[in-house]
Amino acid sequence: MKRLVRFELKKVFLRWPMLIILVVFSLVDLYKINNLYQTGAVVAESDTMKSAYLELYEEYKGEITTEKAQDIVAMYREVEDLLSDHTLNPYTEDSITGNLYNDKRLLESCFYEPMEYLYTYKNMATKIVQSASENQELYTEVGNEYESKKNSFIAELYSGRSIDEFYTVTGYQFYFYYDFSALLAILTILYGLSQVFSRDKECSMDMLLLTNQNGGTKTMVAKVMASSIFLSVITVWFALVDYIGFSLTFGMGKAGSLPVYAVANFAAASVSITLNQYLVVSTLCKLLGFWTSGMLFLVIAQIGRNALIPFVCDAVLFTGMVAAGMRWSSSSNATAKVWNPYSLLTNRILFGETEFVNLFGTPVLSWMVAIMVAFSIGLIAVLMLLVSCDKNKFRKGACYEIVSI
Repeated sequence: MKRLVRFELKKVFLRWPMLIILVVFSLVDLYKINNLYQTGAVVAESDTMKSAYLELYEEYKGEITTEKAQDIVAMYREVEDLLSDHTLNPYTEDSITGNLYNDKRLLESCFYEPMEYLYTYKNMATKIVQSASENQELYTEVGNEYESKKNSFIAELYSGRSIDEFYTVTGYQFYFYYDFSALLAILTILYGLSQVFSRDKECSMDMLLLTNQNGGTKTMVAKVMASSIFLSVITVWFALVDYIGFSLTFGMGKAGSLPVYAVANFAAASVSITLNQYLVVSTLCKLLGFWTSGMLFLVIAQIGRNALIPFVCDAVLFTGMVAAGMRWSSSSNATAKVWNPYSLLTNRILFGETEFVNLFGTPVLSWMVAIMVAFSIGLIAVLMLLVSCDKNKFRKGACYEIVSI
């Protein structure tokens, strides 16, 4: 079986066109990340802004203290008061950047608002715990067991949450909402998987393989395993390219040790792990999402005799998944999200909110259900491939039968 898998990998995936696509797409991905940094990061606007930011950051990063918070607030209020005088010349050497308006933008975006959020998050989490505990008692009294369990889970999830250090998380925030690499990955996957069966069918090798003792079901298993390895490599590859790109531009630094809810958009995160841990979890979820989608693509690819038709059909299927994902991404209906493997590719939708799905009266976090559903869909697709494949027709002394078909 190992030889069959290696053969399928070399025949379909380990080819020069695939290597060229990976190199080109990787360069495009890095260019896109750099462009995102140049247009989206305040510190990238000028060397003066960057140097001023780095100087302040070195002073205020690390443990959040009352003194640091008060200093930032005092500086920000001072700039606001100065700008309230519209007759004042904003260009002054006494300012941080040489321009009071830039001072305000720098302090507000990079220090005041982020530090205020981190400093007050503990109080917000405490209020959520108190509210959930009160709701649990209320629902227990009225006999609503499901809501009582859900609020008990929320209280436990948010209990003890706090953020004690200040590091810039801008890179992570942009990273979590960066989907361009997923598009590049899916194009690469569509190109690769569309040829898994077509390369055999175009030269009638699929019929000849049935005369071999390793043909039929064994060949199909090898194709599925080789495709799974290919999907894993593509997922990890683009995850590494993304991380390198964001590290070189935005810079990750020590922020990776902060809890995931240090990113403001993840204030209601359904997990309590660090930012770096979430990157790993996110990559694994994408891997499952790509694997499930890939197995569905293979089911379609098995039908066509050339690579073009499966590529187009698979692209249409994925477009439908994207459209459904976008339709329900902002919905409060968690059940509608978990049935779509696309939700695992943009898993911030699942992990960034604390949402539950009712499974036989038990509240289960949406990301848990999405993983179970995606894995089940993938297994069903694999079973469909194994059941629908042509059976081996190898019999000693009777191989001529297949040739006469």
